[in-house]
Amino acid sequence: MSLKRLPHPNEVEEALSRFISSQQARDFLKTRGIFIAAKNRDYLGGFAKFLFLDYKDYEELHIMATALSDGHSISGFDIYLKDEQEEPINVGDELVFWLESGHSIQVKGENLQRVEPDVLTGHLKYSYNIPGKYELVGRIESDVEFELRAVNPYKWHLTYFPDKSTDHSQIREVISKAIGNKGTITQPQLRGLPQAKRIEFYDLFLAHNHVEWSFVDVKTVKVKEPEPEPKDDLEFDDDTISDVDSDNGRSKIETRILGSIQEAMLKGENLRTNPFVKQFEQDGYYFQSMTVRYEHKNSPIMIDIVVDFKLKPIGLEVSILQAYETVDGHVEECPVDGRWKAGILEAFWQVAHAILNDIRRNVTNTSMISTA
Repeated sequence: MSLKRLPHPNEVEEALSRFISSQQARDFLKTRGIFIAAKNRDYLGGFAKFLFLDYKDYEELHIMATALSDGHSISGFDIYLKDEQEEPINVGDELVFWLESGHSIQVKGENLQRVEPDVLTGHLKYSYNIPGKYELVGRIESDVEFELRAVNPYKWHLTYFPDKSTDHSQIREVISKAIGNKGTITQPQLRGLPQAKRIEFYDLFLAHNHVEWSFVDVKTVKVKEPEPEPKDDLEFDDDTISDVDSDNGRSKIETRILGSIQEAMLKGENLRTNPFVKQFEQDGYYFQSMTVRYEHKNSPIMIDIVVDFKLKPIGLEVSILQAYETVDGHVEECPVDGRWKAGILEAFWQVAHAILNDIRRNVTNTSMISTA
């Protein structure tokens, strides 16, 4: 059904800066003859609001801003229960009770299943109107598949496949309300780690021997300077952290660091032995995300995996950017569907999450020894 109306400049800005990825925004502008290298979504949205767009543009923006994602990402967090409880709660039971007791009119649980006594799977669906927002993106709808699993009686781990950027905060809010004051949520992040340990994470991730995949190359990197620690890990303020990817100086650093990473990998060295990476670390920079290409050990398939420590909201996300297949000597893009896709994401997520947990545990133990 055609919406048949012209978009308001402010809702064009809102759509491109908040509800559409930077790549989608640049592609939208590219099809209209405008080529912009900047990735800053606020910049792209602010620029696009001055364009004269017709009702077909409005329809395209509406579809992109409200559509579910293709499910090519996985994220998650840990839930720690207070150890003073004699009988720790079952987080799965608490979540089911909270969902079925009608505490939320926005979030509904569907297909909730007990795979094991301490494993709960299912979908969380939510939708709501955004007060004061423009019609183009005035309603949020999402369907999030999740798995909640007990690591031990006092620690649970939740993984989920986000459909929208709003899922991260929504899922955390649901779990936080379900467990109340009986536990806390810990989001995987690099913040709080020494600079060397932040680089060590990617060192270990690149060196990991995956069961089905072999390392090929590092395709892109995204770097950040250390930011002030957040006052509260549960606060999500989109205005506190700005995206500086469009900065020309930062782009030059990313180009040089990518060359240094490739050089180190070819020589079989770890990243921290490379002179430029050493200087990079000393100057206070660290990797925020990295796109890595792998090839399947038994099939002519390659995938680009993105490991991204997001800042808005804070958390770790692993994504499949693209898959490729070699056909008659030619490399072509190919789809990644179904449970095979989910299996790939879960495997890389588990590796990234385990490496980060080991690093944090070592840092904590070292700190305890030094203060003893």
